[in-house]
Amino acid sequence: MKPTLYLHCGIYKTGSSFLQTMFVRNRDLLKSRSIHYPKSEKEMDMYEGRITAGNGIHLSRKLSEKETSVAELFSRDLADARKMNLTAVLYSSELLFNRFAEKDSFEKLCSAADTVGFGGIHALIYFRDPVSHALSTYKHRAKYGDHPDFKEWLQKEYEIYGLIQAFLKYSDDSRVQWSCRKYDRDSIYMVRSSFVDWLETETPEIPRDDRVNASLQLNEIRVLQSIKKKCPGCEDFLRESLLTVKTEEKESERGLKEEYTSLIAERWRDYELLLQALNAKMRESEKLTIQAVDTPKNKEPFVALSEKQLEAIAEGMTVYWDAQKLTSRIGDIWDRGLNKVRRKWTASRFYNNYPS
Repeated sequence: MKPTLYLHCGIYKTGSSFLQTMFVRNRDLLKSRSIHYPKSEKEMDMYEGRITAGNGIHLSRKLSEKETSVAELFSRDLADARKMNLTAVLYSSELLFNRFAEKDSFEKLCSAADTVGFGGIHALIYFRDPVSHALSTYKHRAKYGDHPDFKEWLQKEYEIYGLIQAFLKYSDDSRVQWSCRKYDRDSIYMVRSSFVDWLETETPEIPRDDRVNASLQLNEIRVLQSIKKKCPGCEDFLRESLLTVKTEEKESERGLKEEYTSLIAERWRDYELLLQALNAKMRESEKLTIQAVDTPKNKEPFVALSEKQLEAIAEGMTVYWDAQKLTSRIGDIWDRGLNKVRRKWTASRFYNNYPS
């Protein structure tokens, strides 16, 4: 029987890091289903629940290279699987979705799979409701105080429309068997849809702290964007401080969320046919929807912070200024040390060259 190739392809902001943590921590369970999950350079990060690009990052890189070297990777990992008497190999990376939006990536993948002797190619991909996905992506990319104009970001920086368009075009031409599922924040659903429904294993134990990629609220991001204009460099300290505030201790982000939701829904009106085509690949009970919200026009949404959030900002600023003082002090010490060395060196040259 020919071995099987499994690919978990994201998309980004659909719990990929969480699933990669689950794959790493449950290698024995995967082996019981004869599945090999190859190790990667970020092995410990995955195990400890930090954000990674998964063990499929190597496959993604090779798919993007001009020279066809995918077969070498497949051959090596399949040989390792056979040493353990396993008959399948699993790769996971949200970057694979971006690679599969490129015309020749499917051809490279299928050609390499045939070369090394893979039989079936089974791919799992999660999609998220358009409003939820856009908001989550924006929070992730704007958390450093960038992209202050949400509408401009949505129109010029948010690339999801083109990626989905390309995926739909090229995925139909491949021999990959796709399982398209709808993302849900419920960890139990994510585990069941990946481990049980797709890989046909038992349900692994889910850790209590199952949130891998914490994010800021929209109102916190708006504050960071404003502060960054006046005090560049301090936003990193404020962000880390704000991430320590519990969700229940934060003020509501409703005002900004309603405004941004309305903009997202308006943007997707140009891509209704694209959404319909994508939904044709989804399960009947997991269709993607857009919920629009009516917001007052030409009215700036009210941004509010709780007492805990304000305390976190104050703490972050304190740490920033302390760091600035320490850096300045270290710089002064360094300069004084250099001047001392320079004076001694000059004096030694003078005395060594002075005629006796």
